[in-house]
Amino acid sequence: MKFGGEFSISAEPERVFSLITDPNFVCTKLPDVESYNIVDENNIQLKLKVGVGFIKGTMNFNFRIESKEPPLKANVVGKGSGVGSIVDILFEFNLTRLDPGTKVAWTASADMHGKIATIAGGMISPAVKKNAGKFIEAIKEAIEKSGTAGAS
Repeated sequence: MKFGGEFSISAEPERVFSLITDPNFVCTKLPDVESYNIVDENNIQLKLKVGVGFIKGTMNFNFRIESKEPPLKANVVGKGSGVGSIVDILFEFNLTRLDPGTKVAWTASADMHGKIATIAGGMISPAVKKNAGKFIEAIKEAIEKSGTAGAS
């Protein structure tokens, strides 16, 4: 499944890029995080609560900021397992300088195998889309609140 969107924000691309590639910033914006460990500047381990229909539990994820082209592009790749399932995730962020601010175009894709995909079927896409939307809104709100020179 794949979906995406775009939004404009008053912060400059350099500020937006520095935040969306900051593991601590990203971890605090993801929904349903039970715990996280920042391995290094590009790698994060997360434990997330998941629930689709009557299937509930936790999944362990490894995320890597895999591609950086400051200040205009970043890709985050994740692989998760738990609840009898495996998930591969890719977030892509493309930034365009505006006068003033930045346009952020994003896409998210997820590929699921196992129990959740088999049993939950058609409920997966709306759930993943909802959580990706929460993540993007949290990023947008935090960047706007931080201003162009402030910290998150």
